[in-house]
Amino acid sequence: MAAVTTDQIRDVVERLIHAAQWRESDPGLLVVLDAGYDAPRIPHLLADLPVEVLGRLRSDGVTRKPVPFWCRGSAPPRMAGAHPSTAASSYEGQDVRGFGGVRPHYP
Repeated sequence: MAAVTTDQIRDVVERLIHAAQWRESDPGLLVVLDAGYDAPRIPHLLADLPVEVLGRLRSDGVTRKPVPFWCRGSAPPRMAGAHPSTAASSYEGQDVRGFGGVRPHYP
């Protein structure tokens, strides 16, 4: 389907260029695609044309990474030691002031 769509877009863009409706000094033509099209692949196939592709992605989460193993009912892995900024040597000699009455973000 991406090949057919790409051929159709290529034909329209070439007709616009041939009709002098687009020049080198103009910004790229904006091609807007709905969710049914292969929006990540079409710009790659049209790389030789002066187009910018805007595509709506499906909202069912198909582009997400798989859930990490530690999110499946167990606790996340602990850090391997304290963060370097918590060491007293990282702020010695600096003007460090606390903000009274501010609660931490953790319980």
